[in-house]
Amino acid sequence: GAIYWDEIGDKVFFSGAASGEIEYSQVRPLRVQMAPAPLLEESAGGTLARGIYRVACVFRDAWGREGGCLSASIEAQGTIRITAPMASDYTTVLYASAVDGDVLFRVADLSGPVFLLEAPHYGATPLSAEQLAGYHLPAGTEQICVYQGRLYAAIPGDTQTPIYFSHPFWFHLFDALSDVLIVPGTVRMMAATSAGMVIGTDRAIWGYVDGIMARLADYGVPEGSSRGYDDETLYFWTQRGFATAFPFANLTYDNFINQPAQRVAVGVSKHGTADRLIASLSGVGNG
Repeated sequence: GAIYWDEIGDKVFFSGAASGEIEYSQVRPLRVQMAPAPLLEESAGGTLARGIYRVACVFRDAWGREGGCLSASIEAQGTIRITAPMASDYTTVLYASAVDGDVLFRVADLSGPVFLLEAPHYGATPLSAEQLAGYHLPAGTEQICVYQGRLYAAIPGDTQTPIYFSHPFWFHLFDALSDVLIVPGTVRMMAATSAGMVIGTDRAIWGYVDGIMARLADYGVPEGSSRGYDDETLYFWTQRGFATAFPFANLTYDNFINQPAQRVAVGVSKHGTADRLIASLSGVGNG
């Protein structure tokens, strides 16, 4: 199957038939599993003052990335017995607040599912706000794009496509309930420049700039790898020929009218001082 990719800095993200993240020579999964809330029970003994305690666990993978989590709260005194979630290939890290506190601090890496919090702790490493209710990327993503420090990933549908986007620079943490765009049609391409992101579907082309989406054209793009870059300039193939963004302009429609295609592969070829756009089409007339 098809694989889609994008990059930022030294990181390459890929999704589709296979998914993952490449940094230098390391390949790691695209997702870090979200941890459910722990079970909390008051227990005898210990020196905890009476009050409200908030507790959460996160899963840390072999590359040091911590996932999102759900927290739990309890009014307790003395000792809190914590039954923590565990998962294969992850280390469970425990965070807890001080009495009646709002910020959770790292307590310990857990070797087993049961931990007794018996005394006040004064950790120096807080749990990030992005991790609380931060979900892992949903399964089934295909097209992928990095824009304004966020990872965008689409799950194409027949009539509409949800595009999930991560927290800024937390590429594995998503708010799946609020950080999502719903785009009419089947998304076939996403590509970004510093000026904005282009979303191409089977029926239209959209521009997404600073959180605002606007229709750029009432025709779509073929399946396949339809984008190419010349420095900061984005070029891509549409069902009406080459286009560029931003600003959006169709480069070929005034010169010739091409037949729609099913699939396309686009490249930018440099010959001395001249740049050439190349598009390889298949299924012409059946797009």
